[in-house]
Amino acid sequence: MSVETKIHFYKDAEDKGIYNVYNGDCDGRDTFWCSLSEWDGLMKLQMVNNEVLYFNGNDEEMFVFEEGEEEYNWIKNYINPKLKIKNGVNKKDKILNMLMMDNKWCWNYAYKKKIKKSKQITYDEQKELIKKLKEKIKELNKGNKRKLKTENNKLKKENEKIKEANIELAKGYRDEQKKVKKLRTEWAELKEENEILKEKHSISS
Repeated sequence: MSVETKIHFYKDAEDKGIYNVYNGDCDGRDTFWCSLSEWDGLMKLQMVNNEVLYFNGNDEEMFVFEEGEEEYNWIKNYINPKLKIKNGVNKKDKILNMLMMDNKWCWNYAYKKKIKKSKQITYDEQKELIKKLKEKIKELNKGNKRKLKTENNKLKKENEKIKEANIELAKGYRDEQKKVKKLRTEWAELKEENEILKEKHSISS
């Protein structure tokens, strides 16, 4: 059984997806079976919330419409290649949407999404593209190397400045240490002189 067309289904505001539509005879009545995935002709019925639903072998809900039903006529007219939709747009340009709201089906048309076909390129064109890409990568690498070299030179200069500053700090620290040592010596001498003066004062009194 071949796919006759494709229809976009919505049920209770849920996008069910684009279904494959199969056509055939069921108990003497022309019927459309709508399945989300490829259908093998087998179908099972299941009671869900007091409603009989149809499911395919992948447990995906199916929709079935028989001759005499209004929904059947919508699909039949959509498949008919002679059908002209408003403004002269035919089924090649639009897709049929079927929507169930409050247990009632309604329909509308939407423009099909056009998929842009990728351009086929020859082997020689591929080689040329690869060559250009390699050249571009090479140029980028050169630019990156120059940039890294410049940044590295800047870092070296900064490092030299830091080293010089550290040398100056170390020299200043040593000078300060000498000053502190000198002050300690002078302080010791003053203490010694003070002790001598105290002794002299005690003797004279």
